[in-house]
Amino acid sequence: MKQSRTLKISVLSFLVLAPLLAFQNCSNNMAPMDLDEQAAQGGVGGAGGTTETQALGVLTNKCMNCHGPVASMGGIDYITDVPSLKYYRVAIPGQASASPIYTVLSTTDHSSLLAASEVALIYNWVQTGMEAATPGVAPTVLPLGPSYKSIYRNIISQKCITCHSGAGAPNGLNYASYSTLMASGAVKAGDPNGSLFVQAVMRQPGQTSFMPKGGARLSAAEIQAISDWVTAGALDN
Repeated sequence: MKQSRTLKISVLSFLVLAPLLAFQNCSNNMAPMDLDEQAAQGGVGGAGGTTETQALGVLTNKCMNCHGPVASMGGIDYITDVPSLKYYRVAIPGQASASPIYTVLSTTDHSSLLAASEVALIYNWVQTGMEAATPGVAPTVLPLGPSYKSIYRNIISQKCITCHSGAGAPNGLNYASYSTLMASGAVKAGDPNGSLFVQAVMRQPGQTSFMPKGGARLSAAEIQAISDWVTAGALDN
């Protein structure tokens, strides 16, 4: 009788605690990993070193081949240069959730390229201010022209990315990277008239609603560059 009562209590305790433990584990997996926890597990990019050193180590080892001097996928060839990351708002210090360097890694096919702890490290580095321990180089000036790289640097990163990035992008129009821009449906290759990305910035007579919202309209040269890029096939060039 006593053993039966003990068994019932044990089963009841398990049924009550199991969901709570599962929820706790799920919550921990969803949230960026705590920096102290990372250190206890040996960190990312090797033991020791600052958060920035480790974060730059991840970017160098995992991202440089596609986003460095040799290749510039998505218009980004400065993935390890901190001043450029800040200047082009790929990383916004203190606002990791709105920074393309995090949102692209955590919400697109890029997430399979990095471990969860590495993505969490990038998040924490940006969120804590990403104070540059390395001097870096001055951002390279890229002339305005009908290429994605030029459009991203001169227009999207400067005038669009504050609103159009991350999970909170209006109507799912996420312009944080080439892949998210194309996936949003805002660009129809070869058809500028059918592309919302083009039409939203066009200077129409009497038009009162246009992009960038709350900012100055794009210049005729900027609009032409976007339109010509779309007309030519909207390539990742």
